[in-house]
Amino acid sequence: MSGEDVIVVDWRGPSDSENPQNWSTAKKFLVSCEIWLLTFAIYIGSAIYTPGIPGVSEQIGVSPMVWSPLSELPNIGRSPIYILTLVVFVFFQFAIIYAKNFGMLLVFRFLTGFIGSPCLATGAVSMSDIWKAQARDYMIGIWGCFAVAAPVLGPLVGGFAAPFFLLPDTYAPNILCQRARRIRKITGNPNYMSESEIELMQLNPYVVLFEALVRPFELCFFEPVVFLMNLYISIIYGMLYIWFEAFPIVFGELHGFNPGEVGLAFLGILVSSCCIAIPAYFYWKWKYQSKHFGGNWNIKPEYQLPPACVGVILLPISIFWFSWTGNFASVHWIVPTIASILFAVGGCFIFNSIFTYLAHAYPK
Repeated sequence: MSGEDVIVVDWRGPSDSENPQNWSTAKKFLVSCEIWLLTFAIYIGSAIYTPGIPGVSEQIGVSPMVWSPLSELPNIGRSPIYILTLVVFVFFQFAIIYAKNFGMLLVFRFLTGFIGSPCLATGAVSMSDIWKAQARDYMIGIWGCFAVAAPVLGPLVGGFAAPFFLLPDTYAPNILCQRARRIRKITGNPNYMSESEIELMQLNPYVVLFEALVRPFELCFFEPVVFLMNLYISIIYGMLYIWFEAFPIVFGELHGFNPGEVGLAFLGILVSSCCIAIPAYFYWKWKYQSKHFGGNWNIKPEYQLPPACVGVILLPISIFWFSWTGNFASVHWIVPTIASILFAVGGCFIFNSIFTYLAHAYPK
């Protein structure tokens, strides 16, 4: 097929209703909520195992680096990755429930994390697909709140369910690719092609797949800023999951809480994330950051980081506070709970600042 014969399939003008940026506000919120809840479900699955540790010990004695770049391929898009991996994620939960030994438990815990990683790595990008620049950071902020709040509900809820089979795709190249396929099917003319299909025709498919899989590793290990941010986020998440081990000791053994009451203690992190951290973060963006936006709503990535500067101060304060006050039964249980609230607020500030920084610094 010569270049002159190709009919490029593109948006039908700036107001094309199939463009995710032009969806109605209600549809944008619906799709965003589905991604938020999907993120919530995956993260809660990571922590839901905590209350079962004693039972596991009694009975048996004892990642996103692939899926996210695949969603960037126009022929695949985001929705198939979300749905397929979610289905496998749910089935793997049953393998964990009926694990007969510790090795089987570890293998399927790893596989659920690996399979469930797309929404964790691509959720913020999906927000960028749907929302325009002036609203994008706020939507990523809400998504970040779900990422922080979900793990702390795992020990409380103790269950998992998330049907998202009608989640529409948000990736513009994939939508145009699907449109070109429909037009070719209706007209019988194979010359209708989207720009992404034309670009892919000029490339070796093995090279495209290789670049899609290698690019996140290159970005992580050869971009010092990304590497250090990933390292810091990993440390914070490690500390977050250490709280799941510390709470049963502090509130269960020292203060005499039953398992259900220990789970309720995690609500301090949840409530502070939703009712303190996110409103404060949004107020800062509205009050102080808005003046740094240009006429096209672009902003230097560095202007996303001031809340993180507050968060990095709150985190060590909260950890020392919890360590000192949670070691004595004579100290009221509300005191270490307040320390966990400071950790949640600081964590939300850091997560949202880094997520939005990366979205602005590396838009592709």
